[in-house]
Amino acid sequence: MSSAATPLPSATPPSKQQVLLQGLEKTGEQAFARIVATSYGFRVSNRWDRTAKNVAEDIKSTDSKHLNCTVDNLEKLVDRVIISANHHYTIYKLSQLDAVQVRQALTAYIGQTPTNLYAKTYPDLVDFSTMASTTAGHYLCKVVDMGDGIACIFASVVKEPLSGYRPSAATMITSQYFHTVFVPHNADRIEVRVSDNAPARYHENHATAINNEFINIVGAQGVRFTATLINFFKCISSYFSDATSGRIAHAVLTTGQDSKDAELKNLRCRNYCARTQQVVDTQNNFTYVCRGILIRKPHSGNTPSEVEISFFPHKNTWESNSCWSLQIKKPQTSVALNLIITDAIARS
Repeated sequence: MSSAATPLPSATPPSKQQVLLQGLEKTGEQAFARIVATSYGFRVSNRWDRTAKNVAEDIKSTDSKHLNCTVDNLEKLVDRVIISANHHYTIYKLSQLDAVQVRQALTAYIGQTPTNLYAKTYPDLVDFSTMASTTAGHYLCKVVDMGDGIACIFASVVKEPLSGYRPSAATMITSQYFHTVFVPHNADRIEVRVSDNAPARYHENHATAINNEFINIVGAQGVRFTATLINFFKCISSYFSDATSGRIAHAVLTTGQDSKDAELKNLRCRNYCARTQQVVDTQNNFTYVCRGILIRKPHSGNTPSEVEISFFPHKNTWESNSCWSLQIKKPQTSVALNLIITDAIARS
């Protein structure tokens, strides 16, 4: 795919380390970066300028506790933050044979840099103020083996007019988001991960678009496959009734009749669980059931962090017994993330 943006003349390009840190900062995921950094020994501060200084010192350090603090591992850290922090997941099952062929097809792209500008600037975002022109679309930036699976990272570029203005060259703004298609090594599935950084109005379209790009990429290697989209509808009632699955920080209840929804929510109190509440219809005696749920589970070890798992289909979608995505925020590790997804699939 050809470049979608024409750059203007620029100054001396930054070093790889600088680009990685700039990209990490623009994720806005400082807390999650700190979680990931513990496996490498990097010091992630609560200020990005301090983090950049710490990382530079860690890489230069000869101290044994910083042996894993290399530019290559910094790249792995940034990739992991981008592909795992906060995403909406649309997941497809594959046959064992198709999964093997898909992984084999992807190996041809590992280590190759696509020709578009977004791949060349990754993981930093493109500065559109320096661009003579841009074209909206979805562009492959990188294919990388993360150890637990192969990640295909895409830049999704959106152009839209400023709110309240008619579309014109003067009123158009351009935004860029990184999304991922992830193929685990030890599970026969495709995970389409749409970043929460993108507004919710883009999620469904971007999920479809990057999945289509992924199909084309694999198809270019002569591989065709059949994928089955997973419906997570049953997960909502399953998690709501299972007290061992984590506390419910937010639940939306409804009835099978034409009535108002009931919302049970407390995102601040770490001891709150909606299962302790009861919703009663005193007028019609309608029975309330859960149609949307947000679960929080603590990370292991001595840490206050929690992972969030949620299912919030549109009410019309829920009424048709469907829920085509789940949202996961700040999983502790890639292993923990895999277990969450595997459990959700088992309940679906």
